[in-house]
Amino acid sequence: MSSPTVYVVTGATRGIGLQLVTQLAARPNTVIYAGYRTAPSADSDLAQLAAKQPEVVIPIKLTSGDQKDNAAAAEVIKAKFGKVDVVISNAGYCAPLKAIADLTPKDIYSEFDINLIGGLVLFQNLVPLLQAAPSPKFITISSAAGSIALALGVPITSYGISKASANFLAKKIDVDYPDIISFPLHASEQLGATLEQLGAITPAESATGILSLIDKATKETHGGKFWNVDGTELAW
Repeated sequence: MSSPTVYVVTGATRGIGLQLVTQLAARPNTVIYAGYRTAPSADSDLAQLAAKQPEVVIPIKLTSGDQKDNAAAAEVIKAKFGKVDVVISNAGYCAPLKAIADLTPKDIYSEFDINLIGGLVLFQNLVPLLQAAPSPKFITISSAAGSIALALGVPITSYGISKASANFLAKKIDVDYPDIISFPLHASEQLGATLEQLGAITPAESATGILSLIDKATKETHGGKFWNVDGTELAW
């Protein structure tokens, strides 16, 4: 059998991350390292999935922005497979909504730590393993809230700033690493003016759309662009 396709998915204990792992686990010759911050309980969906398919779904500690966790995870994957084909940087955080006048530096830092620094540290530690794969991809699960062109009319300033920064990082990776396909994507079809509309499809539907985009993505067609989960391109 050929070498398996190795995925790393962060924020994999619930929501879109869990659905990504679940759908990937149904694919042949595939291994998924499912990143978590806090170890899942034995009765959790992720733990049960891993128990059923222990050679396919491998939970691994990957705290966003934690250099030690990320470096240790990279060493584990390197020892087992020597490569990573696809990284889906899915872990994210949205702080309580506040008007601009009410924001504090702490609000900004809390979202930057996960939404930007988390992706940066993840990439820095996994880039050697990505470069060992034949067609590596680093995908950032972002949000239309980070689109400067849209500037949605809801009080998501700190979240939007952090996601706009993550979008720039994804673009810069695509520019600086010609061997890696990198792009951010908004994981909901709805681009309305409320948070409810931003999350109007189910995690399972979102995961299906995300994987469809990733599967067909090439450097020429998708690299360095901002995508909606329905396959349409978004304005930065």
